[in-house]
Amino acid sequence: KFKSVRKQRAGYEELWMANYIKLVAFKAEKGHCIVPTTGGGTFARWVSHQRRCNRNNVLRPSRKKLLDNLGFAWRIDKAYS
Repeated sequence: KFKSVRKQRAGYEELWMANYIKLVAFKAEKGHCIVPTTGGGTFARWVSHQRRCNRNNVLRPSRKKLLDNLGFAWRIDKAYS
């Protein structure tokens, strides 16, 4: 059972990193990290989830640092001002 949980966590890590890489590519193409959260599928849901985790203080500090260094828009309304 422990191996199963460890394997599941590894899968979550890979998924998080895959979405982070998509965000890096998005920023390279668009010049910003303001990902539309409507109609964007799983990537848009991932972006919304990162904002929610940060707002609820459950986002890992290492992940927050990666997103901050990329210029992640934690609040869309602030991103446009």
